[in-house]
Amino acid sequence: MKHKLYYSILKYTPDIIRDESLNVGIVFHCPDIPISKFKKTNNKQRIYYFDDEYDPDYIDIVFKSLSYEFDSDNLNLDNDDRFEFIKNDNYLEEKTKPYVNEFWFSKVFQIEISEPLKEEINDLTKTYLYYDSPKNQRITVDKVNALLKKQIKNTDAHLTNVYCKIFSKNNKKPVFTIETKNSVVAPFTFDYKKDSSLDNALEKLSFQVTHVKNKLKNKNIQIVINNIDLDDSKYKEKMNLLKDVLSEDTGMEVKIDTLADFSEKIKE
Repeated sequence: MKHKLYYSILKYTPDIIRDESLNVGIVFHCPDIPISKFKKTNNKQRIYYFDDEYDPDYIDIVFKSLSYEFDSDNLNLDNDDRFEFIKNDNYLEEKTKPYVNEFWFSKVFQIEISEPLKEEINDLTKTYLYYDSPKNQRITVDKVNALLKKQIKNTDAHLTNVYCKIFSKNNKKPVFTIETKNSVVAPFTFDYKKDSSLDNALEKLSFQVTHVKNKLKNKNIQIVINNIDLDDSKYKEKMNLLKDVLSEDTGMEVKIDTLADFSEKIKE
């Protein structure tokens, strides 16, 4: 049986003028069951790096209040006014409206699920709160691709397979796996233990994309990567080089987005 799962990402924007935000939580709602659940980030250090003036006690109070408002686990929903409309499809949209200051929620997204709810929530949490996962739980290209396929449901994107024949004998994986109205999408990960392994993977991706450019229908090239910090100098130089090389070799526009950013863009 399929269920509708709604979710919205909690953003932290300490300075409206700077207009930069950080994903610090995600709230879920499944009206069919019914259930509502808030998942907060556990990576306080990342919040500190983002805003070195943040007040950890204040953050804890905000998170506790959100858990109180959204967590319906083990409650008698019929006797709790907080969840009076939990069976309504627009429950999450209405509940998240009041949050408009430094803590605010993204638009509400919807996907259909047929697998266990807990597994779906865990995958979405990994997508949007990536830095909560231990470093040794690295995300592979296959995992990025699997999460991507879930995110394109209820959008104008669809699955596709564009292979590089040069690698067909020992590599059956397609270079591009998703197609949108304007782009073809290639999954990639920067989660390699050794820099040399990452460099080899980037060279291979560049080589493959260049050799399949005639199959891309003149669409833009979209690379979707695991949720690294795009401003980290360690990755920024490599990403800019990859964009420059692909743009020059294919003559096409090249964009690189994290899984979380791309997931939000295609659902806008």
